[in-house]
Amino acid sequence: MAMLQQVQRYYKMQGISPMHFSCRRKGECEADCSDFTGPKEPHIGTKYEIGRFPRILFLSLDSGRESREPSRRTAPAVRRWAENVDVEAIPKRRHWRVTHEMAGELLKAYKPGLKLNEIAPFFAHSNAAKCCQNKLGKQQADKKLFRKCSEYIVGELKILRPDVLVTQGREAFNTIELALRKREISSLRPVTWESAKTGGYGELVIGGRKVLWFPSLHPQARGNAFQLQRERCWKRWSRKV
Repeated sequence: MAMLQQVQRYYKMQGISPMHFSCRRKGECEADCSDFTGPKEPHIGTKYEIGRFPRILFLSLDSGRESREPSRRTAPAVRRWAENVDVEAIPKRRHWRVTHEMAGELLKAYKPGLKLNEIAPFFAHSNAAKCCQNKLGKQQADKKLFRKCSEYIVGELKILRPDVLVTQGREAFNTIELALRKREISSLRPVTWESAKTGGYGELVIGGRKVLWFPSLHPQARGNAFQLQRERCWKRWSRKV
């Protein structure tokens, strides 16, 4: 079964499929939220799925703002959008553009000279919080969404089989830390949130596979902290890949 189909099957079994949303925690997460939308499946690039190059998976926060139409949040629809959007037209420092830039840097030794609009097929992207509260200004979702969705992440990672995991933001980092504490995954090289700001990285074992772990600040982090990490770490991390 293709990776994309495996992920969709997993989401359906867990009750977090956009088309079959039956999560037992749904009521808790949408309480007091007037603009709540259900889960979104990951972007799985066509070349990521084939696996001829290092598989780079970004685990970000929540999606910020999402469509009310469930069919637009399925993995096939997300892939079609991601692989056809004009990334070069996205303003600098926006999350989606920066994600492409980082993927291009990490793949530089394997695919030099990739243009921004050519990168999407080579990476995968998922959210640590599957649903969206659609807050004003795409503000981060409440912590309860990340806590309740944490139980779904390791199963998804085992299907996506990354070689490199980039967590974007503190809540995504915390999701992996929680899985380590619960011994759902293991660590060959520990890394702290603070050490990652200057180039630290971790090594995980997920489903029997060794995975490089780069804990990144979120591109929308306040101030210039993300830009400093980019300057200090990206080339170092790229050499590790």
